[in-house]
Amino acid sequence: MNMYDWIDTWQQAWRAPSAVLGAFARGLDDRNTLPPWLALPKALGFDPPALTIRRATSASFSVLRRLTEPREKPAFGIVEVDVDGTAHAVREEVVEERPFCRLLRFDLIGRSDAPTILLVAPMAGHYATLLRETVRDLLPSYSVVVTDWSNARDVPIHDGGFDLDDYIDLLIGHIQKLGPTTHIVAVCQAGVPAVAATAILESSTTSDVVLPASLTVLGSPIDTSRSPTEVNRLASEHDSDWFTDTLITTVPARFPGANRAVYPGYLQLTAFVAMNPQRHEKSARDAIAHFADGDFDAAEKVDSFYGEFLSTMDLTAEFYLQTVERVFKRNALAKGDFRFRGTPVSLTTITRTPILAIEAERDDITGLGQTSAILELASELPPKCKRHYLLKDAGHYGLFSGSKFRREIVPELCAFHEGEA
Repeated sequence: MNMYDWIDTWQQAWRAPSAVLGAFARGLDDRNTLPPWLALPKALGFDPPALTIRRATSASFSVLRRLTEPREKPAFGIVEVDVDGTAHAVREEVVEERPFCRLLRFDLIGRSDAPTILLVAPMAGHYATLLRETVRDLLPSYSVVVTDWSNARDVPIHDGGFDLDDYIDLLIGHIQKLGPTTHIVAVCQAGVPAVAATAILESSTTSDVVLPASLTVLGSPIDTSRSPTEVNRLASEHDSDWFTDTLITTVPARFPGANRAVYPGYLQLTAFVAMNPQRHEKSARDAIAHFADGDFDAAEKVDSFYGEFLSTMDLTAEFYLQTVERVFKRNALAKGDFRFRGTPVSLTTITRTPILAIEAERDDITGLGQTSAILELASELPPKCKRHYLLKDAGHYGLFSGSKFRREIVPELCAFHEGEA
């Protein structure tokens, strides 16, 4: 039995105890079960210690349950958004469906003239729903189309493989389908295939080829030699065989993708947590403390983030290993050594597609300068078509979610797409 089989067996065995633990935690939650009159002391400025202890116990059990329960793919669940103080209903529809990716469009019902963003979600262990806030915050200004990646464990082997070249091919097809008014916004890992796809399209001699209206990369490892992070160091400290022997396994028999070779999501989650364990431990403690203090909104904000953060998906072995080798070990895009199905890809072919590079000052996943390198590498693109934005006092996730994204990044995108200086 390999590690994946063992973990899957353990998770299946834990389902029933997890459900009981969740019910017990909810039973302790005074919002649900305590009689209304017990809330009176707190309303008068006194919170009985017994209630504080009860809430803290409930929160502790809830955190334990969330950390250990099996997880399925979350839904986007965007029903409506606020536009200038008015709630607008949101329509979600499938534009295209392939084994490894669904193309989802989100738009305000009744609106037909909004510009389109192709939001390329990273295929890095989390579902595209990690960008739920990104979609919600862009919707007042855009029609948003998202690459909704499939969990490799759920794709039968007879549907074939999916590697980095397939990813680039998929993006090229999406751009052709959506049309020349489509703005690409690529997050983190997705920036490399999005840049490569743009360069390939720009080098095409076909007269009817469709180019994106613009390309934005957020926290993307375009040149991994700059400001190396733990992600870069992991790639440089181990040879390719180590990644294959240590991190690749096969999908257990009970899943549709049985026997497919994958980089499992639980390993990626472990890596994410190991990069900054103190921060995640503090978040768990904060959630418990907020709950114990009766600050349910603050507690649920943390809980909601980790509900998404802890939901991971498997990547095909071929995609993961190619990404490690070509992006992180060889730094092929920056060194001019990147190839697409054997053909060299040069970023000097990008001469017409405006590029916006956005970085976070405290990004511990994609080091400062790795993303803005695209502006130098696309050396034939006129300076007026290049733009760089640094998000101050923010980490990696602040690039695509939270208040700073709403206040700073969204207006920056809108100004860039409208051609403002």
